Amino acid sequence: MSITFEDARDVVRYIIQHPELLSELRPHVLGTECVELRDKVRESDTRTSGTLETLQTVVAENSRQISRLGEAVEHNGQQIGRLEGSIHRLEGSIDRLVQAVGAIGEQQALLNGRMGMVEGRLGNMDGKLLELAYSAQADAWFGRWLRRPRRADWDKVSDGLEAGAEAGAISAEQMEDVRRLDILMSGKLKATGDEALLACELSVTINTDDISRAVRRAAILGIVGFRAVPFVGGSAISADAQLQAASTPELIVDLRPGAAQ
Repeated sequence: MSITFEDARDVVRYIIQHPELLSELRPHVLGTECVELRDKVRESDTRTSGTLETLQTVVAENSRQISRLGEAVEHNGQQIGRLEGSIHRLEGSIDRLVQAVGAIGEQQALLNGRMGMVEGRLGNMDGKLLELAYSAQADAWFGRWLRRPRRADWDKVSDGLEAGAEAGAISAEQMEDVRRLDILMSGKLKATGDEALLACELSVTINTDDISRAVRRAAILGIVGFRAVPFVGGSAISADAQLQAASTPELIVDLRPGAAQ
């Protein structure tokens, strides 16, 4: 029995009226591979749609994050601007502070210089007071080593120094060196009974320079024929000067605490 065109049309109309038959007819009409391809395409469309939705969600979230990042960058830029302003102000303050410190340093240096001058003057005053004290108490203070201690006759001493300089025994500088002695005392040494001079260097605190000057000037006096003994006197003595004194023959060390007061 042959199927006519009308029979086919009747089948089509029946299928249209009963669409549930389409799923059964498609494999027969299109073939299994075409149906499977259609299903895969639909499945792919579904996955693609889900991926697109996820991607749109991610893009939206990234856009929000980028917007927040832009706001943060703008805020940080404002903070950096304020920080730069603070740094400029701080640099200005530091410059002013450096200038103030420099001015203080100059004032301190000036003050130190003035203090040095004052200390020098006070030292000179103490030295003069010490000389006055030794001069006023000559009998009592020098009487420990000399009989009838008295100020030396500078005219006689000067004549001897000048004669020695003229003879070439000493130099003019050495002659002037002796004349710078703080005090020159004369009398008879109690230890030997010899007439002698005490070449005296006086300092509130006796140091090595005081001892060296007394020894050197006594030696110059010895060159021109005077019996001279080096003498140092003061209120205290440095440790180095003590060591030097211990190794210096004939040196007399006289300590009188508070003598310059």
